[in-house]
Amino acid sequence: DASNSGGQMNVAIYNAMNDWVRGVRLIRSCTCQRDLLQLNMAAHCTVADSYFYGTQGQSENYGVEAYGASDDLIENDIFQHVVAPMVVQLSLGSVYAYSYAINDTYADGQGIHWMQGEVIQHNAGVEFQLYEGNVGPGFGGDVFHGNQLMNTLFRNYFLGTDPGRADDTTAVSLESYIRYMNIVGNVLGTPGTTTTYQVTAGPGADGTVF
Repeated sequence: DASNSGGQMNVAIYNAMNDWVRGVRLIRSCTCQRDLLQLNMAAHCTVADSYFYGTQGQSENYGVEAYGASDDLIENDIFQHVVAPMVVQLSLGSVYAYSYAINDTYADGQGIHWMQGEVIQHNAGVEFQLYEGNVGPGFGGDVFHGNQLMNTLFRNYFLGTDPGRADDTTAVSLESYIRYMNIVGNVLGTPGTTTTYQVTAGPGADGTVF
C-alpha cells in the first residue's frame, strides 16, 4: 500500500529478465505517483493473478506500464479505479490476456471525464503484441509519441462504456498512423449505449465501436 509514499511506483522492474509478480494486491492513492507496476527494459517477466487499485482521478496514473519491454506476460489481473490499467510504450512481443478493468478514473482537471481504455498503446515501437480475452471499457492506440503496428486483438470484450465516463465512449479507438492491426473475434460495444459502428471523426466520437 503506497498511499502515503511519494515514490513513482509501487513495484519497479528495471533492466531485468525472468522475474514474476503473482498473487499480490497493489494500492495507491497519491496523485504524484506514475505506476502501480512498471516493466522498464524488462524481458520474459510475468505479472499475473493480482489486484490493482486506486488513483484520485488525475490524467497520468497507470496500472501496469511496459516501457521498453519485450516478451512479457500480463495475465488474469483485476484493475479497479485506475486511470489507465495497461499502458504499452516502446515494447514488443508481449501477451496481455484475460484481465478485467472497471472504473478507469481519468480526469483532466477541466471537467472532462474521458473513458480510458483498459489497454492503451501510447508510444512508437509497440509491435507484435497479443491482447486476448480481456474485459474492460475499451482499447486505444494513440499517436502522441509515435505510431504502432502489427498488433492483434483476439476474443476480447470491450464495452465502450464505463461508470461515470461520458466522453469518448468508444470500444476501439485507433488514431492516425496505427497500421496493420488485427481485430479478430472480439465483442465490442454495449446495447443501448453503443449506437454507431464506425466513424472516422477522431477521438470524442461517443457511442462508437470503432
